Amino acid sequence: MSFVYIVIENSDDAPPGGGVFPTTYRTFEEAKASAIRKYQDEIDRQSARKDVDVPESKTGFTSLYIEKGIHIYIHKLPV
Repeated sequence: MSFVYIVIENSDDAPPGGGVFPTTYRTFEEAKASAIRKYQDEIDRQSARKDVDVPESKTGFTSLYIEKGIHIYIHKLPV
């Protein structure tokens, strides 16, 4: 079975229910890198690397904490 990964951003700037990144990703690492890249300055400022350097969850739903008010969710979906 094949999978894709989508990234959902739940932040003060995202629409209600969260903002979906406009791209699907082939791997978890690609999806995570995209989310980190968007908030790299904030991650560096907060020294929050440990909160985003997480492995893929076995459940297919992984969350990354950027800072108060910014949460990233990566979903693994079957194709």
